[in-house]
Amino acid sequence: MNQLMKSNDLKDSIIISDTTLRDGEQTFGIVFSNEEKLEIARQLDALDIQELEAGFPAQEGSERTYLQELISRKTNGRISARVLGWHRPLREELSWSVKLGLDGCCSSTPITPYMIDSILRSTPDKILQAQRSALAFIKENGLYAVSDFQDAFNADHSFLFDMIQMSEEIGADRVRLCDTVGRTDPFIIFETITDILNNSEIDVELHAHNDLGMAVANCVAATKAFEIWYQSHKKIPSRKLYLTTTVNGIGERAGNTDLATLVGALKVGLNINLSVQESRLSSVCDYVSQASSRPIPINAPVVGPNIWSHSSGIHVDGVLKSPANYELISPEFVGKTNTARRLGINKHSGKRAVQHKFAGLGIPLTDEAALKLLPQIREGTIQNKRMLFDHELVDLVNRSQKPS
Repeated sequence: MNQLMKSNDLKDSIIISDTTLRDGEQTFGIVFSNEEKLEIARQLDALDIQELEAGFPAQEGSERTYLQELISRKTNGRISARVLGWHRPLREELSWSVKLGLDGCCSSTPITPYMIDSILRSTPDKILQAQRSALAFIKENGLYAVSDFQDAFNADHSFLFDMIQMSEEIGADRVRLCDTVGRTDPFIIFETITDILNNSEIDVELHAHNDLGMAVANCVAATKAFEIWYQSHKKIPSRKLYLTTTVNGIGERAGNTDLATLVGALKVGLNINLSVQESRLSSVCDYVSQASSRPIPINAPVVGPNIWSHSSGIHVDGVLKSPANYELISPEFVGKTNTARRLGINKHSGKRAVQHKFAGLGIPLTDEAALKLLPQIREGTIQNKRMLFDHELVDLVNRSQKPS
């Protein structure tokens, strides 16, 4: 049980910014049509995701056409989420978010010594001045401004805070700390977010990558840091923590923070009542899976079908008595029905699982009959290296009932 917060305390302070339409589409091998991107935006908006990082306004052709239609739909009230464009800190690029009528801009720059030297062939001072100019341009044009720092957790500490201070002074709405190659662990995330919260006043965002499998854990660590800070700073109730996600965790390399997993971790694990309609998660995950040609893994957290699949004897018995015995998240939580729950039988199954399975086939079994079938079922699953098909199970019953 989470002892720090009541479920509603952070409802308006933890904001999900989804980048499926930008970082998600940067996944190797994924290309969405404009129609698919607009449908993804619609479904995310229906999920009550409050912000969409929608793409690259400076890119000509179909990307700009799609963004024009997206903004048209927002203007007509068909979506309500804030729409951001992603840019380098160049005014000629940023101007396209202004021209297209987007709500805001993300100005992104590397801030580690290695990236500044190897990618930009520049210096920290020039990077700071370029970002200052970009942020000033965004605010001069009345747009929401995100100051984005690539590889932020590997940056020189003093330069990171110079960039944060500059962003705050110029009027940026928040800073985004990117764990660009997914190297950072939750302990460093917790310490760094705490440090920034205690030594600045600007809103903070964590943009995590999953190269070491820690993206969701890092977002949880950032949330815990914000929880603790919030408890002693309730006089600043408007300050917010933003967390970047993508549907199904798609994104560069190993991907970004998975939306469904994070929602489950925060709502179920931390008892935070996010402003997200989790009952729509299954629908958007299925749609993005289809549009990206990337199947949802059967053991995916929160939405994977194995979340509600049981075959071992103790687990099946427990689930038949109450699903909560061995399920943290119900099918209904993500918008499925209880038909998503599967109870099968294999070599580890027990009497109750066998009786339940055969009852579903219209064949009630006594305790004695079920126990008699168990050795045959176990042998059959071992020989076939799989669960037995229904017709094979029926054959076993028929053979067992023949007079010897």
